[in-house]
Amino acid sequence: KGRVWTGQQAKQLGLVDSLGGLQDAIAIARDLGGIPADQATVLRIYPEPLTPIEAIKAVLTGDSGLKAAVREDIDSITTDLGGPAGDMLRLLSPLLRDSALTQARMPDLGLAP
Repeated sequence: KGRVWTGQQAKQLGLVDSLGGLQDAIAIARDLGGIPADQATVLRIYPEPLTPIEAIKAVLTGDSGLKAAVREDIDSITTDLGGPAGDMLRLLSPLLRDSALTQARMPDLGLAP
């Protein structure tokens, strides 16, 4: 219903069992699953982050689903991607940050002779 609770309030209302962070949740899950403490833990992130190529494709094709995902990860994508592709994505990044843009002028990529 659009309500926001603090951790303490959620605990008092019975919405959560305990307070903690990701490592606490992993430890509890391991314990409940009977996984030994010395066994390696595999952590998978969903949805999987876009590759730099998928991010560029989203910009160039106007794929709204990919653009939404890129908007969430734009800072890490533009930081991680190097070379000419990274330069191009950094130039295009303003198009990703403003979801209200329906039309845009391509920035000068400095490719003209």
